[in-house]
Parts: sequence; structure tokens; C-alpha cells
Amino acid sequence: MYRLIIADDEENIRLGIRDCICWENLGLEVAGTASNGKEALELIRQIKPDVAIMDVNMPDMTGLEVIDAVREERISDTSFLILSGYDQFSYVQQALKLRVVDYLLKPCSPTEIQNVVSETLRRRANTRVLTNFFREQSDSDMEFIQMEPNFLDDADLVNDRSPENKSKNSTMSAAVDYIRTHYAEALSLDVVSEVAGVSPAYLSSLFRQELDISFVDYVNKTRVQAAKKLMDAGSCRNADVAYRVGFTSEKYFSRVFKKYAGVTASDYRHGQR
Repeated sequence: MYRLIIADDEENIRLGIRDCICWENLGLEVAGTASNGKEALELIRQIKPDVAIMDVNMPDMTGLEVIDAVREERISDTSFLILSGYDQFSYVQQALKLRVVDYLLKPCSPTEIQNVVSETLRRRANTRVLTNFFREQSDSDMEFIQMEPNFLDDADLVNDRSPENKSKNSTMSAAVDYIRTHYAEALSLDVVSEVAGVSPAYLSSLFRQELDISFVDYVNKTRVQAAKKLMDAGSCRNADVAYRVGFTSEKYFSRVFKKYAGVTASDYRHGQR
């Protein structure tokens, strides 16, 4: 069973999150709660939870400071969900850099929290299974990456059954799957190469060799594809779309979107496809 901790200095919120959601139905146990940042950090050190729901503003240490410490010390690979009463870009930007899975504004409903945590667990399960499989079964026959329709049609992996290419394909499969499931986070070549079990330099060269595209371009193209889906739904502003798909700057998002979509984000939203 997955383990969850909840950290919030407001007792009614902390206990409300703990008691208003049937965590067992998600395969989760609430392994602990904390009323301040130092307590939260100590809990994470002891428990190494899979998921942590963290308030931004807490005594002793802020939620973001706790997450920064966890990342710096490499304590665990905990997935963090931030709750905040502050809709400030600086907070959102810092959260993205710390690879927070989502940033929810208070007040938010139990259903909203449950949905985000459920999706987070799905991603963790997929990543864990795939990473273990690719590392343990690198010598077995593997199917090659199947791209989404109309997405990177010109970037097919070569179906070569030599040991060298089996290794390359397993590495690329791990990297591509991780990008597709974590594009909204602060992805870097270092992070993805660690998941794939290779050096950053080697992974960078593989993207060029196997997909004829740079690592950065692949990540950006994936994010633009996700942004189009959000725009098609029509429920988000461009700034919100940018942050939800992993960009920390709306201006940079606009440039990247036009590069890959051929039109500006605003024009795409208004039907110019």
C-alpha cells in the first residue's frame, strides 16, 4: 500500500483532508500528519512517503523549503502536491522547479484533491513498473515506441534486434514514457537520464540518433501537444495552460507553441489550426 503524509498548520484542514477522503480505496494509508515544516521534513525522513500533501505557508519551514530540502538531500522520491491560499506566480514557478505534481488553490474540494492524488499514483505505478522492467529485462525482446497519431511521425526507432539496439530502445522507451507522464513537471536531462539509467550525455546523443530531435525539442513538442488538448477543451487561459503543461514562463510558452503549432496560442484557441 502507498503511504501518504499531510502537512498543514491549520488543524481543520489537516484533519479534513485526512478524514474526508477514503484513502484506502486509492490504495493509500495516511502514515502521518504534520503541523509545521520541520515536522513534515522529519516525517519524510522517517517514513519516505510516496505522496505528500503540503501547505505552502507553515511555521518553521515553508512547504517549498521542505520540498527543496528533500530534493537536495535525496531523501526520497516523494510526489508532492501543494495547497496554497496564494495565487502568486513566484510560488507556482518555484513549485514547478521543485517538480511538484500539482499546485491547488484553497479552498479546494476533497474530490479535486482525490483526483490529483489518484493520477499521481497512476503515474508513479507506471514509472516504477517500466523502470524496473527496462533495467531488469534489457536483454529481452521489446516492442518499440508507438507514437500518437500525427505526433513525431518522422521519428521512428529502427527495428534492429542486435543487443546494442535492444539496449538503446529500452533506454529510449523509458525516457519517452517518463517525459509523457511527467511533462508538467520541471523536467531536465539529468532527471530523465537517471530514470533511464544512463548518463545525460548518452541520453542526449540517443535522442539525436534515434529520433532525430534534441531532448529539449522533444519535451517542448510533448508539452505543446498537451497544451493543444487543454485548449481544445476551452476551459483554461493561455497562462494557465502554460503552467499546467510545465512551462514556467508564459512568454516562452508562446514562442515554443508558435514554433511547433505554426500559429500563436491565441490564434489556435480561436480556431486557426
